[in-house]
Amino acid sequence: MTNPVATAGLFPPIYDINANYNTNLENGPKLSTPIPERPPSTPQFDFLGVTKLSSRVGIPAGPLLGSQWVKTALEFGADFVCYKTTRTHAHPVNGHPNVKYVFADQPFKTSKLEDPLYVRHQPPETMEQLAITNSFGMPSQAPEVLANDIPKAIAAAKPGQVVIVSIVGSTLRGRSLQDDFVLAAQNAKKWGAQVVEANFSCPNVGKAKEGQLYLDPDNVYAISKAMVNALGNTPLIIKLGAFSSKDEMEAVLKAAHRAGVKAVAGINTISADVLNTNGTAALDQIRVRAGICGAPIREVALQFVRDARAVITENSFDLTLIGGGGVTQQSHFDLFLEAGADFVTCATGFMWNPLIFSQYHGNQSTPKATLKEVGKLV
Repeated sequence: MTNPVATAGLFPPIYDINANYNTNLENGPKLSTPIPERPPSTPQFDFLGVTKLSSRVGIPAGPLLGSQWVKTALEFGADFVCYKTTRTHAHPVNGHPNVKYVFADQPFKTSKLEDPLYVRHQPPETMEQLAITNSFGMPSQAPEVLANDIPKAIAAAKPGQVVIVSIVGSTLRGRSLQDDFVLAAQNAKKWGAQVVEANFSCPNVGKAKEGQLYLDPDNVYAISKAMVNALGNTPLIIKLGAFSSKDEMEAVLKAAHRAGVKAVAGINTISADVLNTNGTAALDQIRVRAGICGAPIREVALQFVRDARAVITENSFDLTLIGGGGVTQQSHFDLFLEAGADFVTCATGFMWNPLIFSQYHGNQSTPKATLKEVGKLV
C-alpha cells in the first residue's frame, strides 16, 4: 500500500527529522520503499582519471552520515557519492532540531536573502514545494571511528561507482587552518579515498573561517596547493558556494586551477533567517540564520553552473564542473547538464525521494528499470 504523498514523488524522508543526528547515524536511513532493480549499464563517463562511472549523477557531502548511508545511496543508483564531511578530530553536531520545513514556494533570484523565511509545520504536498532548513555544523566522528567506517563505505561501490571523502580543516587543535586541511586530506587518502573533496563552503558553522574560504582566492590557492602536493595522484575537488558575480567566481577558479585542483563543485545551501510564525528563531537564538536546501535554490545553482562553465571555457581551465542544488525531480539532472555541468548532484531530492536516481536511469536506459512494488510505507 503506497502513501498518497509518495505518489507525488514525496516520500517520508530517509533522515528522520524528528530524531537527533546520532540516532539517525546509528540507525541508518529510514527507508519507505524497496531498492529498485537497475537496468544494465556500461561504465563510460571518465571521473577525474580515477574510474569510469555508469552515469553522471550522484550525491554531495551532507546526507550520507556513515557507511550504511553510503551503501544505501549506491544501491539506489547514485554513481558518485560523498561521505559526509570529516575532520581531524571528533566534532559535535549543532543542537537539535537540525532540519525544519520552510515556506519558500518561489525560486530564489539571488544568494543574498534579506527577508526571513518561516517554518512550515506540515510537509509540502509536492517535490516542487520541498524546501528545508538544515543546520548541522559539519559534525565529524573521531578519526579512529572514521578509519574503520570509511573503508566500509568505499568497499560498497560497485563497478561504475565511486565514493568521495569530504574533508574540512579547522584551527582548534593548535595547527594552522592550512595544516589541518592537509592532515584531513592525508587521513582520507590513508583510509582509501580515491578522490578527496575539500569543503570550502558551509553556511552552518557560524563565523568560522572554514565555512567561507571559497570567497578568498589567496586562501583557496594556498590551501588547495598544499593539499594537492600532499595528495599526489589523488584528485582534489573543492566545494564552493554561490558568488555575487562572475568576476568574483573567476578569481577563485583561477586560483583553483593554478593550485592543481581537478574539479569544482557547487553550490552549497543558501543562508537565510528562519523564524517561527510568531517571529522567534525556529532553531535557536544562536542559529537564527541557517542554510536553505531544496527546490527554491535551483535557479541560483543553475546560474552558478552557467557562469562556471563560461569561466572554464574562456580561460581553457582543466577543471571538471560538478553542479547541484535544488534537484528535486529527475528532469532537473538534465537542466544542469545542459547548463554546462559535467556531473550533477542531488541531496534533498534524494532524501525525500530515494527513487530519483532510478527514475533518471530508467529514462536514460533501454530497457527501462522495472521497479519493485512499493511496500508499506513507514
